[in-house]
Amino acid sequence: MRREYQRTGDCVTLAGVSSPGFAELDRFNAPLSYDERQGYGLSGAWLFFKGEQLSKGTLKIKVYPGGKGFENYPTIFDFIESPIWKAFHDVYRKPPTGTRPRAMLLIHPLTAELGIGPVVTLDESIWRQTGDGEWSKEISLCSYRKPKKRLTGGFTEADAPIPQTDTQRQIAESLARLAAERASH
Repeated sequence: MRREYQRTGDCVTLAGVSSPGFAELDRFNAPLSYDERQGYGLSGAWLFFKGEQLSKGTLKIKVYPGGKGFENYPTIFDFIESPIWKAFHDVYRKPPTGTRPRAMLLIHPLTAELGIGPVVTLDESIWRQTGDGEWSKEISLCSYRKPKKRLTGGFTEADAPIPQTDTQRQIAESLARLAAERASH
C-alpha cells in the first residue's frame, strides 16, 4: 500500500506493510564466496565459485513534524504509540526466544536489483533526534535464503597444480611415492 506523497523508493514494504515516514537503505550488497586454491610454491591461485553469502544492511526510518505520516502526531512519543507505527513495528520485531526468526519479504527497487527479497531483523536502534524535529530509527537486516547445494565436488586431477621447476617436480614425485606406499599398507 503506497501512500500518495511517496515516490517509488521513498518507502519500503516489509511483509506487505509500507514503512511510515521516509526510508533509506544503506550498506546492502551481494557478496560472493570463492574457494581459493593455490599450488605449492606458486604465486597466484585458481578461484572456484562457492555461492552467494548473505547480504546485510540497514533500513533507516525518518520522520519529522509536518512530514507526511507524522503530521497528526505532535511528538515522537505520540507517533510510536500510533496504529501506523505499531503495525509496521509488529512486522519486524524480534521473535520469541528459542524460535526461528520469520523471514519478511523486503520490497524496494534498489534491493530488488541485487536479488534481495526475504530478510530477518538483526538489530534495532532507539529513536534518535537527527535534526530539528527530525527523528530516525535504524533497523539492521540480513537476507534470508535456505541453503542450497552449490559445490560440485572436491579437487580433481585437472585441478592439481603443475610443477614448474625441477624442485617442484621432485617434491611432487616424492609425495606421489609416499601416497602409493600409504595406500599399499
